[in-house]
Amino acid sequence: MNIDNVDEVLDEIAEANEQAQQINDALAMPTGLGAQMDESELNDELEMLGQEDLDAELLEPASVPKTRVEGTKMPSAPTRPVANKTPEELELEALQAEMAS
Repeated sequence: MNIDNVDEVLDEIAEANEQAQQINDALAMPTGLGAQMDESELNDELEMLGQEDLDAELLEPASVPKTRVEGTKMPSAPTRPVANKTPEELELEALQAEMAS
């Protein structure tokens, strides 16, 4: 091996190191969707999607049981008017009757 060969070998090694560095840089660069969005944008989008799912769930009608529970009876509606009126209600009725005449 002579000096010319040593310089040539050192140049090849330097070139190989430069190529390896370029490959490492290329592999370290984010690609696809990750290259275009930062983490805060991704978190915002995730939160928005979660809110859409929650909205869809809340807008769905509640399920109604298909079987009737025996032994439960609804109270009957009153058939006569309730007699206990407050003084304010009585005064309002009197004013309405006075204005109607």
